[in-house]
Amino acid sequence: MTQIEQRYQHWHGDHEGIWRRRWVIASGTLQGCLQVKWLKRLVAGCWIAALGQMVLLFLYSQLVDSTSALAEWLGADDPRFMSIVLGLEAALNNSPELTVSVPWNLVFGFYSLLLFWPTMLVLTVGLTRVISRDLSSNAIVVYASKAVSRWDYFFGKLGAVIALMAITWLGPVLLAWFAGNMLAPSWEFFWLTRDALVHSALFVLVGMAFLAALTMGISAVSENGKVVTFTWLVVWLLGWAMEGPAQHSNNQWLRHLSFRYNLGRIHTEVFNPGQGYGSLKNLRDDGEGNPASLEELMRVFIYMQDSELRRSHQRARRQARSENREARQLHQDEMERIREMEEDPQKQERMLNEKRLEFEESIQARRDAIVLELEKDLRAQRQRRFNGAVLGLGLMMTLAGGIVFQRLRPQ
Repeated sequence: MTQIEQRYQHWHGDHEGIWRRRWVIASGTLQGCLQVKWLKRLVAGCWIAALGQMVLLFLYSQLVDSTSALAEWLGADDPRFMSIVLGLEAALNNSPELTVSVPWNLVFGFYSLLLFWPTMLVLTVGLTRVISRDLSSNAIVVYASKAVSRWDYFFGKLGAVIALMAITWLGPVLLAWFAGNMLAPSWEFFWLTRDALVHSALFVLVGMAFLAALTMGISAVSENGKVVTFTWLVVWLLGWAMEGPAQHSNNQWLRHLSFRYNLGRIHTEVFNPGQGYGSLKNLRDDGEGNPASLEELMRVFIYMQDSELRRSHQRARRQARSENREARQLHQDEMERIREMEEDPQKQERMLNEKRLEFEESIQARRDAIVLELEKDLRAQRQRRFNGAVLGLGLMMTLAGGIVFQRLRPQ
C-alpha cells in the first residue's frame, strides 16, 4: 500500500491557448494605463472631438437637401441662405462625387491628422507603464518564470499599445464616419464617402503600426520612467523642432529624422488633397445658386493640408505676374492704338472686346502652363520625400525592434 495518497483527477475545463495569455497581458497593461486620470481625460477628449465631427457632417448633409428640417427652418426668413442650399443641392445632383466625396475626404484628412496630437499625449502619459515599469519592478522575471514566452509578452504589450491608440484615434474616426453617414439624407452617402473611410483607415493604421513599435522600443530603453519619458520627448519634440531649420538649409534630409514629418508625408500621399483642386471651378455659381462658397471653403481645407501645393500656386502667381507685366503693357498700347485708328464706335468696341478676350485667354493659358510645370516638379519632389519618409520610418521601427529584442532576450 502506498504511503502517499494519489487523487489524480482529469481536467474537464476548457483549455486556453497562447492567445489567452497574451490577452491577459494586454488587458492588464491597458487597465493600468487607463487608471491615470489625465489619460482618461485625453481619451474622453478624442471622443468629444468625434462628436464635433459628427455634428459638422450632419450640418453639411442637411445643407445639401432643401427639404431638410434645418434648411427649411434657417431658410424660411433668409432667401439668400435658401439660395445657397438650392445651389448646393443642384451641385449634388450634377456632381455628387465632387460635392460629397471631395469635402468628406478633406474633412477626414484634417480630422485624422488632428487626432494624432492627443494620441501622442496619451502615449506620453502611458509610456512608462508598457515595459519600463516591468523592468524596474522585475515583473518581467515573474513573467519569464511562468509559461509565458518572450513572444507572448511582446504580443501582449503590443496589443495593449494598439488598443490604447484604437480608442483614441481609430475608434473616433470610424465612429464619426459611420454616424455621419447615418445622419445623411441618403444611403448613397455611404458609397460616396468610401474614399474618406479608406484613406482615413489606411493612414491611421500606418501611424498606429509605427507608433506602437516606437512606443515599445522607447519604453524598453531604461528601467527609470523619467529617462524613458525624456527620451520620448526628445525623439518627438527635437525632431519636430528640426523641421524648420532643415527646410531652409541644404540638408533637407534632416527633416526625415522627425517621425512627425515622415507621417505627414504619408498623410499627403494617402489623402492627396490637391487631386481635386483643378475640378473646384465646376462648383462655381452657374446662375441657379451660390455654391462658390463651398469652392472657397474646400480650397482653404486643401491649402491647410497641403502647404507645398499652396506655396507652389503662390510661386506660380508671382511668376505669371512677372512674365505678364510686359505683355500687359503691350496690350494696353495695342488698345490705345485701336482707339486712335478706329473712328466707328461700334467697330471700335467690337475690336477692343476681341483684343481684351484674346489677351485674357493668353494670360490664363500662360498661368495654367506655369502651374502645370510647377505641379510636375512638385510631384517629383513629393515622390522623393515619400520614399525618404518610408525609409526614415522603417529605420526607426527597426531600431525600436532591436531595443525590445535586446531587452527581452534570455540573460
